[in-house]
Amino acid sequence: GGVSQSRYLRIAKDFFSHYLPTFLMDRIILDSAQIEDGTFIDQELKASATDILYSIDFKNKHKGYIYTLAEHQSTPEKMAPFRFMQYRMRIMKHHLNQNPEESILPIVYILVFYNGKKPYLYSTDFFDLFGENKTLAIQTFNEPFRLIDLSQLSDEELKSHRYSGMFEMAMKMGHARTITKQLLEILLYFSWHALDPHEFGDYYDRVIQYGYIVTGK
Repeated sequence: GGVSQSRYLRIAKDFFSHYLPTFLMDRIILDSAQIEDGTFIDQELKASATDILYSIDFKNKHKGYIYTLAEHQSTPEKMAPFRFMQYRMRIMKHHLNQNPEESILPIVYILVFYNGKKPYLYSTDFFDLFGENKTLAIQTFNEPFRLIDLSQLSDEELKSHRYSGMFEMAMKMGHARTITKQLLEILLYFSWHALDPHEFGDYYDRVIQYGYIVTGK
């Protein structure tokens, strides 16, 4: 009921004031916190964990979430940061499902309460799970995905790609619904200049299948 939720929110706000980092506290409107429906825990872990999701308004008018997770496992789990990252993605997906017109992803901050008998000795840093590749992992996660815009690449450049060029050219003309003739020309070009059909027969089959898919034939 409303009274019960009001009490929970009062407790939650006290938790937040003690445990949220300053950079986040400075940007949220604490009194805007609301309890959201749903759980995001893996099915097999529901007996050993409890979660509550709170929506929160940011001072810049955007909506975000604080996800509280109480772990009842007595043994710390090294891969926990990876599991929590999955929960974060689920919450973002939940937000988009609830707000189909939304075009901005929400900030999701996770608070985990651990009550094991031994101190929690594993790292809470997701990137530490990559071991000696930590720096590289951070770099690749922060790097925007590489866009290969085939419409901006000339046929001559694609033809110079000895092995990948055949499929790239087939994709480039894939938006056209009549590519049968062009596809045949591509196959013939690469069979003569780059790829032996006897050696790369499966590759040719896949490109032909792609042609059938995009033309609907």
